Amino acid sequence: MSEREEPSRGGIPVGDLMSKLAVDPEYQRKMQAAEEDRQARNHQLRRARQPIVDNLRNAASSPPSTPSTPATAADPTPESITLETFGREIPEA
Repeated sequence: MSEREEPSRGGIPVGDLMSKLAVDPEYQRKMQAAEEDRQARNHQLRRARQPIVDNLRNAASSPPSTPSTPATAADPTPESITLETFGREIPEA
């Protein structure tokens, strides 16, 4: 057993846990439900922000020149948000 697979505090090796979860129907059902919820939320967010994006495009607004990275918790300023930010999926945290 490699160091990476060593159990800590009486647990089981990660590889063994992943193998068990891969064939556990209850775990797979929960993961599928969570994925469906995530996709539904992303769909709702895309629909909700579409009118905003359309209004900005129709008004011929161009966002200020900004870095290519979206706003983060450390930098939530409006200047760091571009029009493209509204068109992207929001990743799960």
